[in-house]
Amino acid sequence: MPDFRLSDPEVTQKFTVKDLLSHRSGLKSFAGDTLWNLDFSAQEIKQGLAQLPLAQGFRQEYAYQNHLYGIASELVEKVTGKPIAVVMQDKLFTPLGLNDTIVGPLPEPKKGLWAFFKHVLKKTKEPNIASPHSIYGGKISSLPVVPMMYTFKGSTGIHTTVHDLGLWMILQLNGGNTTDHQQIISAHQIQQMRSPHAAVKNLRPDDIQFPSRRIQNVSYGMGWFLQTYGEGNKYVHALSHMGGFAGVRSLMTLIPEQKLGIAIVSNFGAMRVSMLPEALRNKFLDLYLGLSNHDWSQENLQKMATIRNKNKQYKNAHRLQNPRKPHDLSVYVGIYENPLYGRFEIQKDQNQLFLLYRKKRVPLQHWNGDEFQFKGYDLSLVYSDYDQGYIEFAVQNRKAVLSAINLMFEGKSEIFKRI
Repeated sequence: MPDFRLSDPEVTQKFTVKDLLSHRSGLKSFAGDTLWNLDFSAQEIKQGLAQLPLAQGFRQEYAYQNHLYGIASELVEKVTGKPIAVVMQDKLFTPLGLNDTIVGPLPEPKKGLWAFFKHVLKKTKEPNIASPHSIYGGKISSLPVVPMMYTFKGSTGIHTTVHDLGLWMILQLNGGNTTDHQQIISAHQIQQMRSPHAAVKNLRPDDIQFPSRRIQNVSYGMGWFLQTYGEGNKYVHALSHMGGFAGVRSLMTLIPEQKLGIAIVSNFGAMRVSMLPEALRNKFLDLYLGLSNHDWSQENLQKMATIRNKNKQYKNAHRLQNPRKPHDLSVYVGIYENPLYGRFEIQKDQNQLFLLYRKKRVPLQHWNGDEFQFKGYDLSLVYSDYDQGYIEFAVQNRKAVLSAINLMFEGKSEIFKRI
């Protein structure tokens, strides 16, 4: 894959498939995700990753990356000469009998009179599909499956069912064997996936995903977090992984030594909205192991509310202490550019400013001084009520010359310059 590169040529030269799959690239956590949220293409994201500075030493520490798994799926396509959907169908879904699992967008329901008669004559059922939900304008609302789900089909764009997840867990608990004793993942690769390749350091004791009162010894293998769960002499060695995007959350935890698996799928919220799967998983394992009673749901809810309130209180306090009027709105009008994010335009319509970016027209409301606010979901449906957007300008000689948007951050310069 000669077009793959990171900002350090030496790291690029040494980079292996194992590095792609074990989150030890040296990039900061979730590098490139803001590009993904703004509907950049896979090629644009790869080009963006090549610009980002490495935040830590290569292979020294875990930092989660969504897009490196997407790049791994493209590598599979190059090696096999087949689309990733075909590879997964042939290698995994068909042998396992995952009959309701597909890669890529769900097929559109057929319409028209003939489709209606076929539906009636064959007595076929309408597909039972859970729509994503999140919080917009203070209300829980359903939203479409956004195109960003399929930017990298191999890392995010798979639809499945509870039944098929059960078969997938059985494969993992059986050491790579199907229910009819067909070994489709070798014992060696199972062992590789479950060996620590990157240490997960710097976890806070009150981390919502890895609370220290229950979870210790966290590391990352390939596609699995490795950890112990329990307290005192009541504990198990667990494999787990979580996921979340616009309006959906999931969590799977396996205890291979005891042939125990639990999967939780939720069609509400991303990780900034709901941590209910973690609360349910923790409660399940507490009961299974006979641990002390603990209300994980209440604790997670309180922690998330505290984080949101702290951020809001900080902004409000700063405005109260430093109240400032804006310049005349025409001062901010213009086109601004950033090497990573490209261009946006600020327009004035009557007595309001609008941010125009990648086919979105986002209304801005004055916040304080040269700072304006907007609803994050006006920029992308990935964001919810809890993702407040801010844009701030630097003004010189009654003309805005620089700006920055809080939802566009990647460790490189976030500054947009007027052009």
